[in-house]
Amino acid sequence: MKWIKHYCDAKNSEALSQLVDKLGFEGYGRYWRFLEYLGSLFDGEDTFFRIPRQIIRETIRVRSWNDCQSFIDHCGNVPGMIVNRSGNVYEIKADILLDLIGRDFKKARSERGQTAPKIKNKIKNKIKNKIKDKKSSLSEKYDDMVSENDKSADELAASVIDYLNEATGCKFRPSGYQATTFIKARAKEGYSLEDFKKVIDIKYSEWVGTKFEKYLVPKTLFGNNFENYINQSLEDNRTPIEKVCELLKASDEIGKKMPSIFEDL
Repeated sequence: MKWIKHYCDAKNSEALSQLVDKLGFEGYGRYWRFLEYLGSLFDGEDTFFRIPRQIIRETIRVRSWNDCQSFIDHCGNVPGMIVNRSGNVYEIKADILLDLIGRDFKKARSERGQTAPKIKNKIKNKIKNKIKDKKSSLSEKYDDMVSENDKSADELAASVIDYLNEATGCKFRPSGYQATTFIKARAKEGYSLEDFKKVIDIKYSEWVGTKFEKYLVPKTLFGNNFENYINQSLEDNRTPIEKVCELLKASDEIGKKMPSIFEDL
């Protein structure tokens, strides 16, 4: 696909207006750069693309993964564009390309006057019907995908909350607002069950027995600071007495093994 139509009233789209409000005209420019990239992949038939998020980040030139995710989320609100994330790959259904499709400009201009009205209408109806059929099929696939993703996210939330309850002795509900909101948000960013467990272990070791122990809750652990927490190291919070006791215990066990070692010699 060599070129796409850029409607002069595109800015009046509610979705694009929201994109400008949130990301500014820089985001608006990135949106059209993103469409140009999708158009370069479009073969005129299939509008489904699987693109690594690193490629998208390089294409729209954003600094952080959060900015990349925010941009993609807004693109998903544009009619004719559905975006889902599977690990480090974005699955994009861009039926909007069927509406923006066009031939080489000079060729289209030279043939415009020769094309009979009936043929024009036939082409338009064919494209409309194709879009309608693809949207119907996509809607069914999307509903199935959402259902499957929700089930997977619910299972992850249940596992995370079980681990947190076991560590803290609390009784948080997997179906509670904090669990469904914060855990699922981090899951969409690609974090796994092991990542959640690591954060729980780190912050429990750091906060238990201190005034911060009350913050061992989903909202704090899995909120906006999750990335900072997961990059912390698990600290050794044992008291000096506890450390000495463990050393003495280890020494005692070694002493018990010494006679058997000499016998072997």
